[in-house]
Amino acid sequence: MDEEFRPEGEQNESYRELKQSLIQNILDRNYQEAEVLLDQINAILVGKNRGDFLQPEPEKESIINFKLRQFDYEFEEFGFAGVIVYLGDEGYSRLLIEREDHNKVNIGLIDENCTDKVIARWKLFS
Repeated sequence: MDEEFRPEGEQNESYRELKQSLIQNILDRNYQEAEVLLDQINAILVGKNRGDFLQPEPEKESIINFKLRQFDYEFEEFGFAGVIVYLGDEGYSRLLIEREDHNKVNIGLIDENCTDKVIARWKLFS
């Protein structure tokens, strides 16, 4: 069923599941899948592949994968970590991914520069 025609509650549930799947993949250190999920979230929120979602040259690591590996290193080294992911609207919208516990990851929208449209769409993930 097309996302546009789903009842609102059903659509919100699929967005929440997408966010929960992202959190689980980060906890499991499955960063390739986490990158795919972040790309899907970016498409829903802003629909553009700019910012951290630019495609790398074939022999180079993506920005997202690098940031997630660095995030993991910082958590292991210091017991907490945070990373900002710049969405595809040229850096106006950003997600903050934080971890202070082995079993918990928080993902939030930094909304100070976001458009109302992005803020409204992010609320579907809550």
